[in-house]
Amino acid sequence: MYWSKIDKEAGKECARKIADWIYNIQYPVTQSNPAAGSFPWEIHPRGVEQQANNWNMAFAIMGLLEASQEFQDDKYRLAALDMGRYLKTLQIFNPFLPRHYGAIREMTPQTVWCYTRDALSAAWSFLRLYETTGDEEWFERA
Repeated sequence: MYWSKIDKEAGKECARKIADWIYNIQYPVTQSNPAAGSFPWEIHPRGVEQQANNWNMAFAIMGLLEASQEFQDDKYRLAALDMGRYLKTLQIFNPFLPRHYGAIREMTPQTVWCYTRDALSAAWSFLRLYETTGDEEWFERA
């Protein structure tokens, strides 16, 4: 399929708007915000927000890292790191749960369920964060 320069530019502009949207709805990083770094995946017309799942955040992290490279804007990389730090809180490192050690919870640190396929997406985002930062912790978590 042939893509003209105009189509590529329109696609890049669309990608930038998506990255900006994720950046703008990301929960702010404050000590009093337990969801800091994550984002809502649904905002109901009544104003009720639903927390993003681990795989939603994983693909948002990977998209933000690509946006950072493509648009040479560090705000996307920093947003991806904040999101990654939240995603780390979902990983189970409890010695009293040896069967679940290393698993990644679905939505919050209190969520009792984990899905292998979704956790795999989170692991991919940890690998991308490792590639971007060189920080061995991301590699170990993946």
